Amino acid sequence: MIPCHIAIQSNDVQALDLLAKPKAIAVRLMRSVQHPKDAGQSMPSASLNSAMVEDKTEVERAVWWFNPEAENLGLQLRRLEGEIHLEEGLQPSCSFSLFKVSVSA
Repeated sequence: MIPCHIAIQSNDVQALDLLAKPKAIAVRLMRSVQHPKDAGQSMPSASLNSAMVEDKTEVERAVWWFNPEAENLGLQLRRLEGEIHLEEGLQPSCSFSLFKVSVSA
């Protein structure tokens, strides 16, 4: 699990109320896998100079809720807390010459 925190501040209370809803905030964990375009070929053709292909997929989305301790911060500030749940088999980022996996938000 990755903890998330966000504070949104605005002088426009109506806009603040629209933006500071848990369903309005989109934070996604993305996985990027890079490999040579000709990765199925023999080693000389799948070289470091080959064109790289990048596949991006959404792994998970953050879940948000209001911070009850922060309700009395005033009309112009909203604080939310959240978390991104990680699947148990999620592979960590790794990199070597012909293959790279990265996970980022």
